[in-house]
Amino acid sequence: MEARRSAAPAHVVPWQNGRVVRWLAATNHKQVGILTVLTSLVFLLVAVAYGLVMQAQLAVANNTIVSRNGFAALVTMHGVTMLFLVVLPAVLGLATYITPLLIGARDMALPRVSALSYWLYVFAGVLITATWLSTGGAPKATFASLVPLAQGDFSKGQAQTILGLALILLAVGWLLWAVNTLATVAGRRAEGMTWCRLPVFVWSATVAAAVLLVTAPVLAVATALLVLDREAGTHILTGSGSARTYDHLFWFFAQPAIGVMAILAAGISSEVIPVFSRRAIAARRPLIVAIAAIGLFSIVSYGRHLTATGQSSWAESVFMIAALALVAVAAFAVAVWVATLWGSRPRLTTALLFSVGFIVLFSVGVLASLFLAAFPVSWQLAGTTLESAQLAYLVQGGVLFAVFAGLFYWWPKMFGRVLDERLGKLQYVLMFVGFNTAFVPQFMLGVLGLPSGVATYTNPDWEGYQVSSLVGAGIVAAGILVFAFNAVRTLLAGTRVGRDPWSGDTLEWFAESPPVPQNFATLPPIESARPVRDTRRRLKAAGG
Repeated sequence: MEARRSAAPAHVVPWQNGRVVRWLAATNHKQVGILTVLTSLVFLLVAVAYGLVMQAQLAVANNTIVSRNGFAALVTMHGVTMLFLVVLPAVLGLATYITPLLIGARDMALPRVSALSYWLYVFAGVLITATWLSTGGAPKATFASLVPLAQGDFSKGQAQTILGLALILLAVGWLLWAVNTLATVAGRRAEGMTWCRLPVFVWSATVAAAVLLVTAPVLAVATALLVLDREAGTHILTGSGSARTYDHLFWFFAQPAIGVMAILAAGISSEVIPVFSRRAIAARRPLIVAIAAIGLFSIVSYGRHLTATGQSSWAESVFMIAALALVAVAAFAVAVWVATLWGSRPRLTTALLFSVGFIVLFSVGVLASLFLAAFPVSWQLAGTTLESAQLAYLVQGGVLFAVFAGLFYWWPKMFGRVLDERLGKLQYVLMFVGFNTAFVPQFMLGVLGLPSGVATYTNPDWEGYQVSSLVGAGIVAAGILVFAFNAVRTLLAGTRVGRDPWSGDTLEWFAESPPVPQNFATLPPIESARPVRDTRRRLKAAGG
């Protein structure tokens, strides 16, 4: 554990003093975390643009705004960008920034590994986006790179290979992040910060790191096999049953990756809700156990996505039970957050509103997961827009709302300025209304039998649903632009705040805003999971 003492600032080479270069050469966890989050927000704008074009194509039956191949590329790029370049990096970036502050550490255990993880992410994101410029355009085999669609006979050109190489880079970066986070939590905790006193978010980061440590290498192997088949003619994934091998490998990563996003989102909300409800989190230790169980069952239940591949009834039953268990522990976590808010007198800040929005949207996704977990139901609805909407409520809605909750909550710590609350609440209303306007109709279309990812349809009765989704997507885009304006305006002329504008409970609020390079000059005594609250009470008692 790190001793409770001040640390001399790290030596800085003269050429690193430039305003831009010091960020490009940064290894400090705070700069790397901020860079990761800001980069993910840039990719969010790209993903929203993809979604708007897709929905414009679907607004009218038999529409021809984009070709079938172009639409397939948009579907693939939207899914890859949203899942692998926006939501997962955003929550990992927040974890990189805040985890050392929460445990009283000066930095991550392996600072250069933090920087390497970030630059692997940036390079992979540039490669993926640049596939539009390759021969034949962007990949068209969905975000899962389905075999045999992703193989050479069906995906000509180099775009699919480039995507595969980029996913390998991302997998390596996530593996490095996992090792770094586990090493930091295990070895860099401040004196008094025992395992039992770790904040819920740190437990979430630890569980997320453990899950990625197990699953990220599997993504790298699956993608490497696909690239070898395409470029070296190895035929590893061709022949009877080989496509199912790839499906198992990919979903062994992808389902837990969704779990990682949900785990870190749960950690964010578990920090925000107690502060603004002005009470301790209800059932703290059972909640930590539930978060760990989400990590475990997200791995065990990966086969839920393979119900249409001809698995045995025994395998289907095992995966169904695991998926139902995952739903149960997620529902318990929701109950804990609701119990914390129930009967309190909360301060309705933007951060709390986004946390409540996360609870609502995440609950809808969990409820839809309850139905899809039953394989007889999944046989009927797999591959429809209902399944896509369920994933959207978990990830694009639920987790993304938690990311914005974390940004509004920790923005004063990151930059020493508070985001405008009026603009924040406007953004929340736009995004919440827009998201539901966009995706509730997709549940209905899924029940009516519309497959996801199709470029057009012939039934004019479905046009009203699709126009609603287009309008909702536009409202969500407007909300994101409001945040962009709010962020730039705040950075240039926002209201400056002290070290603890929210009267927080955990150690990051004892540091300056923004923190000094070594994070803390001194640390308070750590005798519980809420050391800053304990310090305020001691000072109040001493003064009273």
